[in-house]
Amino acid sequence: MLALLCLNLDEFEKFNLKHGYPTGDRLLQLVAERLTHKLREMDLVCRLAEDEFAVLLKGLQNSSDLPIVLNKVLGEFQKPWKINQRNYHATASIGVAMAENADNGHRELMRRANTAMHEAKRQGGNQFCLFSPESHHQLADNFVIEADFPNAITHNELRLSLQPQVNAHTNHLEGFEALIRWKHPQRGMMMPLEFIPVLENTQQIHALGHWVIKHSLRLLSQLDKNGFPSLNMAINLSPCQFSDPVLMKVLLRNCEEYQIATERVELEITESMMLQDYEHALGLCSRFKQHDFRLAIDDFGTGYSSFATLNRLPFDTVKFDRSFIMQLGQSRQNQRFMNSMINMMQQMNLTTIAEGVETAQQRELLDDFECDLLQGFHISKPIIQSQLLPIMNQHLHAGAWH
Repeated sequence: MLALLCLNLDEFEKFNLKHGYPTGDRLLQLVAERLTHKLREMDLVCRLAEDEFAVLLKGLQNSSDLPIVLNKVLGEFQKPWKINQRNYHATASIGVAMAENADNGHRELMRRANTAMHEAKRQGGNQFCLFSPESHHQLADNFVIEADFPNAITHNELRLSLQPQVNAHTNHLEGFEALIRWKHPQRGMMMPLEFIPVLENTQQIHALGHWVIKHSLRLLSQLDKNGFPSLNMAINLSPCQFSDPVLMKVLLRNCEEYQIATERVELEITESMMLQDYEHALGLCSRFKQHDFRLAIDDFGTGYSSFATLNRLPFDTVKFDRSFIMQLGQSRQNQRFMNSMINMMQQMNLTTIAEGVETAQQRELLDDFECDLLQGFHISKPIIQSQLLPIMNQHLHAGAWH
């Protein structure tokens, strides 16, 4: 039995731009050296493309041997890469295809390994993935989405959807979170999770981000002119947008064009984005603050979120993940925990937002805990932009949402 591994470095282009091409070239040499030294003499390692390697594992007794080898290879990418007396970090995605012997068709085996590698990247990278027919169909579907996306912009298929954020004590409408939908001509209305993860593996995520910024700020300007002034807009930033060299220019240009004060724009960032490249992210966040944009840490309480992060970074707002809100009615302990979290955030002068509020009980508890803002289906479902003004006229009375 043999296995073909297709190994691709994660975000190698970003590595080159940040550290320089000579450092990137040396990293590739070190990867080749480690792979060669860690594998058996009978195995074959070759470089397929700039940041892609193939490894042919021969003479495997059975498929249970494979995870041991794969974890050994991935383990090498958890160690630092020492280049010119400095340590660098780089991970890899590995796709795996297996065959009983070399007569099964090398082209088909390579295609399968490559398909599995793309699936490993789609799942976040830094992992291996075995080929399956399902992953092949998923990859083919992703290619269709990538090919169709340029038409989404030129044919006006993208839609803004706005979810209100209200004051927990007064019900006063403070602003909206901008969400995105894609009205695909064949697939119908597509939700963000159906296409954003696909676009994040391409440069098209920047075009999508620019579209959301432009249309969100243009909408704020239209609301100002229609008698709803001073509302705020929360805009989600994808991790990939941190590498967009013109992101700041796009934000400032649209604020100027639509006469929106930067302090009315809140940029939502997940902590995982900060951890991917902390120094770069910290620098960019500091630049946002220099221009008076507000910063929110999204989905707080999941993954790596910590008080240490909040203390180090210039955030204005904390958004509690909906998983916390869902548990409020389950026990007194959950309620005490949430109350303590809100109190601690307010001691740090941070605005608190509870997202995913779906019941009257959750709302009452959060009001009792003095949470600042609420967002969720109990307040309002996301509203398609074309319906926003009529719904606002219906639900807003003296600035309060009813």
